[in-house]
Amino acid sequence: MEQRPANKLSSESILEALGTYNQMARSVWPPFNSDAGYDEISLRVKRGEGAYLEDCRGSLLFDGISGLWNVPLGYSNEIIKEAIRSQLVELPSCSLIVGETEIANEAASLILQRCEMDGGRVFFSNDGSEAIESAIKIARHHFYAQGRANKKIILSCRDSYHGMTMGALSVTGISEDKWQFGSPLPDIYQVASPYDLLENDPCKFVYEILNAIRFYGKENIAAIVLEPVFAVAGIVKIPPGTLKDISNICKSNDILLIIDEVTTGVYRGSSHFLFSAGHDVIPDIVVLAKALTNGYVPLGATVAAKHIFDSVERSGVGLMHGHTFSGNPLAMAACRAMLSQVASGESDVVALHLANAATNYIGKSKAFKGFRVSQAMLGVDLDLELENMTTAGVSNLAKKIRITCREKGYVVRPTYGGKTFNFLPMYISSEDQIVGLIRSFVNVAEEMINEMRDASR
Repeated sequence: MEQRPANKLSSESILEALGTYNQMARSVWPPFNSDAGYDEISLRVKRGEGAYLEDCRGSLLFDGISGLWNVPLGYSNEIIKEAIRSQLVELPSCSLIVGETEIANEAASLILQRCEMDGGRVFFSNDGSEAIESAIKIARHHFYAQGRANKKIILSCRDSYHGMTMGALSVTGISEDKWQFGSPLPDIYQVASPYDLLENDPCKFVYEILNAIRFYGKENIAAIVLEPVFAVAGIVKIPPGTLKDISNICKSNDILLIIDEVTTGVYRGSSHFLFSAGHDVIPDIVVLAKALTNGYVPLGATVAAKHIFDSVERSGVGLMHGHTFSGNPLAMAACRAMLSQVASGESDVVALHLANAATNYIGKSKAFKGFRVSQAMLGVDLDLELENMTTAGVSNLAKKIRITCREKGYVVRPTYGGKTFNFLPMYISSEDQIVGLIRSFVNVAEEMINEMRDASR
């Protein structure tokens, strides 16, 4: 929808809404923050419509990050909403631990079709972190069921992000996420870094993986977990040939390739449903979440290729893993409705608008070191080299940019450290909306960075 004047709330309604929010803030433990820090940057949301959020003041904000990268079709998709409403009446809850449902099989079948993994199986969970946990367990169990329990090492990448539960955090390569929580799970090691790719050194990236295989021994390694686009690192793509090389290395060393498509899947990182599918790579295990239900209901999916499930089935040793809400009917209905309507090339138009806006505004500004685009994903690096800024200074600048953009009607969010901002707009966004988002962000960032440069002279 096009931006329109907000439906203004009365003074009494605003005060009531803010009072309710403050009470919520005292009851809810905010993620990734203290109360004080959360209160300063938090967006006080009342409702969503189309590509917009309305805050408690009645102001409309264009959402430049699709919720948290998970609402590509916007907040007003009636097909998904009606599917959830109908399922709520028919069967609101049933765990796959207790009973199998037709709608769960239908949702799984659609996922397998889109992933081009006929004959495979889908293990349902509640989000990306749980789906990664499931992938780790499935990979280890695959070899355990063959009598090769020694193959249990999991390799992942430094500076990668796979989630915040202990297993997912163990394969995550961001040290800032880990220091509070003690030792990670055993037999998990980080190797190559996406920053090698930023430095145009894909050979080093592949060499580090090969070197790790030699060091730990292929007879001891179960799987490699890989993001095809390192999203939190700033939208850093693995070059197509490099991804194929890694796939071939895994096959020749009897190591499973787990592709984390939680962010890139459902046409976000590529014109294909899976980023990997566009580069002639068929993973052993694919991890999906975020956009599977358009963000309306929590859902994670771990998609195992046919040979993975078959090996476990032949062994007769069942996978001792599951969740109360595995295959929740409301999530299954939302997933089926989402995958029934989202189409190949769904994100092509918004991807074109995003790339053009980045070139025309970010590419011509001296406030940025550069940008990277992968379909409907954009990572933008602030140019802070002249400032000699502290870590706290960078974080504070990012916070100011975020808040000022919000005051101008746009939701933006920095990645770790604050030096990079990622933009993942909804597929329903218009060209004018994309241009407005990027132009406003550039203006805000330029003004603040130029002020800092002037002050440092």
